[in-house]
Order: sequence, then C-alpha cells, then structure tokens
Amino acid sequence: MTGKNQAETISCGEGCASSDVLIGTVRSVNFVARKVRIRPSSRQPERFLGMTALRIRPRGTREEMVLPVEHAAVAGANAVVTVPETVENETLAKLKGGEIVVAEEERMELEQGQYFVSDLIGLQVRDECGDPIGTVTDVLETKAHDIYQIECRDGAEALVAAVEAAIVDIDMVSGSITVAKEAIVRANNAN
Repeated sequence: MTGKNQAETISCGEGCASSDVLIGTVRSVNFVARKVRIRPSSRQPERFLGMTALRIRPRGTREEMVLPVEHAAVAGANAVVTVPETVENETLAKLKGGEIVVAEEERMELEQGQYFVSDLIGLQVRDECGDPIGTVTDVLETKAHDIYQIECRDGAEALVAAVEAAIVDIDMVSGSITVAKEAIVRANNAN
C-alpha cells in the first residue's frame, strides 16, 4: 500500500480505460526541484492548476502511475507541477514522454469553435466542393496556430493551417472537416 504522497503504479488491465483522454505529455523532469514540465494537449495549461494527482502512462509500458501533486503553475504554454519529496527519483525517471490522461467525463469544457486534438484525429477532410482529401492524423502546434496533418487518399501527406481562411467547417456529427482547396499544402508541392 502506498501513502498519499507516493506514486502508485497499477497495471493497465486494472485501471486504464479505453475511454481515457490524453490531456498532456511529460516534456521533462527536474529531479532536484521535483518539478515535472507538461505539454498540454490543448492550449489550456491552466487545466492542471488545482489538480492533486496526475494519472501518467509512462512511454513504452503498460502501466499507469498516479502521481501526487503538491503545486501546479503555468509556464508559457506549459504546465509545471511540483511533486512531493517522497516520490522516488526512480519513479520520476520513468515519466519523460509519459502520457497524462483523465476519464472522458473529466475533460474541460471548451468554448465554441474549440476542439480536443483527440476528437480531430480521424476526421475525414474534404474540400469545399465535397471532394475527399484524406484523414486528419495529427495536430501540430505552432506559436501562431495549429496545423492539421492529413494523410491523403493517395498516401501522400498534406498540411492545412487551422485558421479561419482555411477551415470552412468542422462537423463533429458527420466526422468531417471542410477546407479551402487553396489552403491544402501537399508534401513535395504535389497538388
């Protein structure tokens, strides 16, 4: 049995639900300061403020850790959490690259026109004439705006900036994104 200020490790067969939602990734760990830097999966690093524990799935394992949090702060686009000294360095070493998840019902409410990355991945992309382009495979974050990475039907890769001039419509009910044809940038400049 672990104490409330220690990390608890469970097997994913025991507590990892397939409906869990990725809310961030561990970017780095400062062992001396006991700080964990998190890259949120949304542009809302403040979602980590007030959290008393994090559910983390270390990269390359089928485990899940429940990591206690003493303090959380926002640092630019990232969140930084402080963990108790009782959490062993061996545990902290497993965290880099780990995924932070919450149950689907614990997701933050988003404003109109905002979407979770996990909801965008897999959407079908069409141009404004209705011609199919491909499927969203990733959302790349830049300082200016997000970029949707698309696997085209012919196997090529394309990118579309997630800006008003490029995105005509996002229809979560039909599972599709309509984009302006001129906004599609295909790899190797193939059109």
